[in-house]
Amino acid sequence: MSTASAPASSFRHHWMAHAATHAMMRPDKPALRYLGETTTWAELSRRSLRLAAGLAARGVAEGHRVATLTLNHPWFVETVFAANSLGAMAVPLSFRLAPAELDYILADCAPSAIVVDERLLPLLEAAPNAASIGTVLVLGESYEEFLTAHEPLELPDVSEESTALIMYTSGTTGRPKGVMLSHRNLQMQAIT
Repeated sequence: MSTASAPASSFRHHWMAHAATHAMMRPDKPALRYLGETTTWAELSRRSLRLAAGLAARGVAEGHRVATLTLNHPWFVETVFAANSLGAMAVPLSFRLAPAELDYILADCAPSAIVVDERLLPLLEAAPNAASIGTVLVLGESYEEFLTAHEPLELPDVSEESTALIMYTSGTTGRPKGVMLSHRNLQMQAIT
């Protein structure tokens, strides 16, 4: 167990602060398990903060939107934590969207960056509004190189009132709408 003091932002009730605290208090305990592979709390924190540093180097900042188009994989969690670590909003996108649906959402939320699984590139490329996204980070073989090229950034103090996620509704009565969820909303949902 580490004797280091808790991160300054650990009093905040959001997942990045909790992950940083777990990384300090129980670094070798499992955070994620996927297809027989385990990611420890220390690894999850370090990888997310490396990705955050890489996104910041590409211009992503507080208040920006970072879309994520991935299959079920730890990359999704790393991307959401990385975006939120910068004070940016994560916008999870379903890989089951039709190109026209994806295109509508991309136009509506106007992400400054998207993290996309390389297997889903054809879907992204079929959405014309994808061309206006400034940063496209493709998850695949080069992802590990991208992470190791950046030192983990220091976790900033992100307000619980800031928007953590924009979740799109199913659009059963019209076009999907982006629902903005703050870090506090997510904390209260977890408690409930």
